[in-house]
Amino acid sequence: MSTYECKKGVGHIHILLIALMWNISIILLMGLIDVYEIVTLIKVFLIITDIYLGFNIIFILTMKYSIDDEKIIISGIGNVKRVIIPIKDITSYFISREHISSVKLYGFSTKKFAIGRFVVNKIGTTRMFATCHNLIYLKTDEVNYAISPENLDFIAGIMDKHSIKSGKWEYDYENNSKLHNKKKFVIFIIVISALIFIFTITPLILYQANLLPKEMPLTLNSKFMPLIMGTSKQFVSKQLIYGIINMGILLCMFFAAFSHIKYDEKTAYIYIYVSFIIAAVFFFMQVRIIFQYI
Repeated sequence: MSTYECKKGVGHIHILLIALMWNISIILLMGLIDVYEIVTLIKVFLIITDIYLGFNIIFILTMKYSIDDEKIIISGIGNVKRVIIPIKDITSYFISREHISSVKLYGFSTKKFAIGRFVVNKIGTTRMFATCHNLIYLKTDEVNYAISPENLDFIAGIMDKHSIKSGKWEYDYENNSKLHNKKKFVIFIIVISALIFIFTITPLILYQANLLPKEMPLTLNSKFMPLIMGTSKQFVSKQLIYGIINMGILLCMFFAAFSHIKYDEKTAYIYIYVSFIIAAVFFFMQVRIIFQYI
């Protein structure tokens, strides 16, 4: 198996600048906001996005391609991220030296690099592993791939050796699968709905059972100190509002996922994950408040 380096572009610098701007903005924002719920949500998403940004920076710097007569392996960060493309699954290919023009589903890109999943004009959903705009597109029945090895012609030669045709292609999205038929999707919707129902109804049950103290915090600061106290009835009302907000978020994320499923299933699930994370954070915040004051 032969190993080839990808062309080192400016992708890692681009993502690093995004990370710096994002963290500076969040730090400034947290200096202006002192509400426990909002600060907690911001911290959770800051940690998630920083991990994602850092992962992609390191991946770009360490990415390489390994090729033999049976497969192409895209790997980075050791073998933490490893994508295997069986050559027998490749049905077509073409080389592009033009600026990258695509619609991002998720990832990072400019006209000179693209990392993530994108809808490329005419050829369809593509997993981009392109550190520069000189790249080769590989078509499979499941999804397309784009890589940018230093020697494009050598990869093209391997494709020709396996009688893989060269040229652009059209992709038909009409035959793509439906999200509601996915068992994993249905399970996530049930779990999120149950989580929202539990943290919405629990304060009401405790209130009806007279298990809540007469005074409960309505607003806490980032250090979990009460800023505004109210009656237990007001606390229950606020938690009900949080439940309604979370159901609204779940509904919005459902429609976002539904609109993306025809392009890429993995991207569609990201929206459901966002709803799950938000609901889980609200659930654990409520548990902490209740255990602190009961």
